[in-house]
Amino acid sequence: MDVKYDVIIIGAGIGGLSAGIYLQCKNPELKTIILEQHSIPGGYVSGFKRKGFYFDAGAEGIMGMEESGSIRKSLMDLGFDHEFIRIDPLDVYYHDDKIFALYNSYEKLIEEVEKNYPDQKEGFQSFLEACKTIVKKTKEGKKLPEYTEMSMIKFLDKYGLNDSIKDCFNLFCFWYGATPDELSAYYLAHIIDGVVQGGVFYPKEGMQAFSDKMADFYAAHGGTISYNTKVQKIIVEEGKVKGVILDNGTILNANWVISNADLKRTVFDCVGKEHFSKDYWEAIQRLKQSTTGIILFLGVDMDLSKYPSHFQIGQGLDVVERVRNNEFQLNKLAVRIPANIDPSLKNKEGYSIVAFIFAPYNWKNYWQAGPNKERTSEYKQYKEEIANKMIALIETVIPGLSKHVVVKELGTPLTFERYTLTTEGAWFGPFTFQKLPNFKTPIGNLFLAGSNVSGSGVPPAIRSGLNTAKYVLEKMDR
Repeated sequence: MDVKYDVIIIGAGIGGLSAGIYLQCKNPELKTIILEQHSIPGGYVSGFKRKGFYFDAGAEGIMGMEESGSIRKSLMDLGFDHEFIRIDPLDVYYHDDKIFALYNSYEKLIEEVEKNYPDQKEGFQSFLEACKTIVKKTKEGKKLPEYTEMSMIKFLDKYGLNDSIKDCFNLFCFWYGATPDELSAYYLAHIIDGVVQGGVFYPKEGMQAFSDKMADFYAAHGGTISYNTKVQKIIVEEGKVKGVILDNGTILNANWVISNADLKRTVFDCVGKEHFSKDYWEAIQRLKQSTTGIILFLGVDMDLSKYPSHFQIGQGLDVVERVRNNEFQLNKLAVRIPANIDPSLKNKEGYSIVAFIFAPYNWKNYWQAGPNKERTSEYKQYKEEIANKMIALIETVIPGLSKHVVVKELGTPLTFERYTLTTEGAWFGPFTFQKLPNFKTPIGNLFLAGSNVSGSGVPPAIRSGLNTAKYVLEKMDR
């Protein structure tokens, strides 16, 4: 039986949820539905439990969520809010036989440099002043081509900063899956200002609680979410969208469709390149995916309260570059202990740990999977070997960890591809620093949201969803 909606949104990721919230809050009379192939909302902003231990599945922190932050204010203007906890220090680095904390304070940052690398203090102070100047001039409306064209690494080199300090700021490259040559000095200055002045925040009760609350808010305002519902085709007739066909053959009719699903799957699988000009689909085909990687989820029956909530082990300015060259090396690991941000996430048995590293999508013939990426015994054995090596690396900071493991799971790029239906299991969708498509597609009334058009990160995904929905409503009113 055919069903008619005003707007169909494909994907309950953060971009899709934001679009749905905007539509229903601005016009509660609309009949909208979000179709989500997974059993939970959130996409990469989600989490899960194993034996009572909670784990974030992807995102680990969100910028712009201070009460004065533009993203949070945009949601609050619609009536939605959530409690957030500021992550400070943002990260702690264990390398050079030193412990360096990346604090959310210019003064504390300078103190850390003076304590660990006293010969770097003067250059570091000059670097921070330069960052402040860039942000100030930007707010004054001045164009700064010398910084937009200067790479992050050259910017850091300009002030004579050593590789250890460079590696700390390489964290911001990781947020985009970029190399230090791809992130500009201009970007870096604004990120540092945003982190220090604004902060990075963790949602109370975890990432899944944040996404669940967004989904509940959308539903409370008249929207519908259908989980375990996969879109097979987007119906296009005479160059205009007419609805979707689900995997089970059900047809949902709508004059407006917003896709927060994977860009390449949307264009090539759900629509079909026959509906686009050659120039358009070739441009989509050429787009590079962002990096992916492996994540280790551990539940341990030991007290981890004395450790930072976010820390990194080892160094590696060239991590992203090596991954793109299909190289993989366990020499740098990011570790997160969510209960040390929010104590409510502590399990009665102990603590959960999430550890991750970038890795190639096709490493060792898809991680020793079968011909069609089947999860063979070789694949499972290789996952076990990698997990144990990651545990050994974490033990350089947390001694005796391997003797207290209650839960141990490892996700590979194939895992993320399967659960998010993202091309190549990319953590950030299409790579940010390339020409991404406009949210308006050549198909009439078919729009895009999320990382498809905004680039990586939760704040851009939220902004994208809100902006796309705003445009749709304006077009409806014409």
